[in-house]
Amino acid sequence: MTKNEMQHIFFGNLAILVRWMQEHYRGFWVVGGELWRTPEQARRNADRGIGSGNSLHLERLAIDIPMVDREKKALVTDSGFYRPAGEFWKSLHPMNRWGGDIPGDGNHFSMSPDGRI
Repeated sequence: MTKNEMQHIFFGNLAILVRWMQEHYRGFWVVGGELWRTPEQARRNADRGIGSGNSLHLERLAIDIPMVDREKKALVTDSGFYRPAGEFWKSLHPMNRWGGDIPGDGNHFSMSPDGRI
């Protein structure tokens, strides 16, 4: 499968996921997050220990989807909160990966042919 074909599938799945999150996380806003990173951004993140120099964001095959608690007007920081969305995401395609399967990255959703998250 080519990278463009994967991106096409990823974006289709992403549309389904966002809609699912809007319906299942009542009281929260699903807001835009980081989709694409430059190689320089990926290196800086890796140097700071908050990402990978080989991030799927470089290939537009990963996105971070933050959520905001409407009542508290606060960003959700608990990775476990995203578990239902992560499990749903993984059910959409065998190459979908969820960042919550590693500690602390619950709002990260990706598609990977080689198992990277």
